[in-house]
Amino acid sequence: RERQLHIELPGLDLEALEDLVQDETAKPVEAPHLAKFLHTECGGNAFYLVEILQTLFEEHAISLSGSGKWQFEINYILMNHRNLITHGIENLVWRRVKQLNSKSSHILELLAVIGGQEPKTMLWPLWSKIDSEKLSETTFLERVDSLKERQFLFEDERHFSFFHNKIHEVVYDRIGQERQQHLHT
Repeated sequence: RERQLHIELPGLDLEALEDLVQDETAKPVEAPHLAKFLHTECGGNAFYLVEILQTLFEEHAISLSGSGKWQFEINYILMNHRNLITHGIENLVWRRVKQLNSKSSHILELLAVIGGQEPKTMLWPLWSKIDSEKLSETTFLERVDSLKERQFLFEDERHFSFFHNKIHEVVYDRIGQERQQHLHT
């Protein structure tokens, strides 16, 4: 059996992001505003941060000065951020979702439709009502564990929820109205 290395990386907090932006920017006065925007959008997730920054550079919302420092207009980024970054992150998340087997992606769809968070005791009963192939509860929980390991879902003492709100948004938006209605019933 192939050995896997599992490393947990803590999310970036706002202070760490402020330090990073402050070091890289030619506009230290606007650095806290950019850091706050980036933190809000990525939720501390380093992979999303990289995707957001890459998109901002590709769209010329951030450029490099002659000295290699970031140049940007924070008001432009704040006013146009949905158009600038949403597409890149959505594609990143959607590529990950499409790699899942159909049952696992259907579990995500159910959770997305019911609001993104569900008490642990309720997810299985809801799933068993809509599952035409009748997975066993054990198999269902194995799929949920796999979704947690792949950082699609998070589990606390009482709830299952999406690991990041962007995952919830993308899954819900891509379901399609007919499937949403089916899952709501």
